[in-house]
Amino acid sequence: MKLSIDAYTLCGPIRSINQDALLVDASIFTNQGETCEVNLSHQPILAIAVADGMGGHKGGEVASRMVLAQTSQFVKTLSPGLDEQTIATMILEWMTQLHQTIKQHGLTHPDLSGMGSTLTALLFHPSGIFLFHAGDTKLYRLRNEMLVQLTRDHNLAGMTHNPLAPKNILLNAIGTGERVIPDIENLVNKILPGDTLLICSDGLTDGLTNNSLENIILTNPNQSAKTLVEAAINGGSSDNCSAITLTVKA
Repeated sequence: MKLSIDAYTLCGPIRSINQDALLVDASIFTNQGETCEVNLSHQPILAIAVADGMGGHKGGEVASRMVLAQTSQFVKTLSPGLDEQTIATMILEWMTQLHQTIKQHGLTHPDLSGMGSTLTALLFHPSGIFLFHAGDTKLYRLRNEMLVQLTRDHNLAGMTHNPLAPKNILLNAIGTGERVIPDIENLVNKILPGDTLLICSDGLTDGLTNNSLENIILTNPNQSAKTLVEAAINGGSSDNCSAITLTVKA
């Protein structure tokens, strides 16, 4: 399997700091990004993720970068021979510890009080394609010109299934609350060659409808992430905007 990856993030015209961050393999991006090709036959373990930080002037920026740095380090501890259940257990234990690490960092640094972050990550491994997710960053799959969200939003609207409830109240994120309860799933049976996956922050979807997301990805296959981010900002998004697109090839 091969992946064509396009990653892009911008602070936007309103916010002074970009609290979003992107992870592509071992590289973390907080401004713009990169386009690359990965052959999973040559690199069987790969992590792709978006984190959206929160908490004060500096807290969100620090939290999202800490979360992705820890994600990169965690992935390096995984060997190719691990089975599906072992990986899922390791992800849960690691995210539980990560939650405490981020929370404690905020408690011991007053200027970072209340810091926390969402995380939506894909781990490509010989045993599967693992999603681990907390917060309202999102994973979509585009197949046959139809966009489907594969994650649930851990905000008040998403968790109560009430579209009129506030979307800016997070009920589950890393570093906030007593504990994090991540969604962990092996998506190997939900992803096929020809699919395009989109991981993005909520700032992107604040400025674009699902139809717009579909059209931009379909008409800009080589720089879809950059085009999505710029379109969201031009569409009036007031938040930081981030997108990673992954086109799956046989």
